Amino acid sequence: MPHVKADRTLLELILSNLIDNALTYVSKDTSPKIEISSLQEGQYVVISIKDNGIGIPHKFHEKIFDLFQRLHSEEEYPSTGMGLAIAKRAVELLGEEIRVESEVGVGSTFL
Repeated sequence: MPHVKADRTLLELILSNLIDNALTYVSKDTSPKIEISSLQEGQYVVISIKDNGIGIPHKFHEKIFDLFQRLHSEEEYPSTGMGLAIAKRAVELLGEEIRVESEVGVGSTFL
């Protein structure tokens, strides 16, 4: 992984929330798989977290980053609805952006 110059606490907060999200939103009969990778783009490093979770419909790709936003019931997938909002805010504090690429039933990649 390339050298990343960023606030360590914020970076850990981002990664832990995205990994937790990947572990939470996986089908009950599926073993979670998470790939963390990075790519140097000029002076920037793009970090991606890819999972084999349940996926997110395209129409919710922006909404999932809202505080307390949940697409599923607490019974289906227990969570607070805060993880992605916290990750987004931490990314913004670093002066960057976060986005998701996802396919329902296949998984998601957060960049």
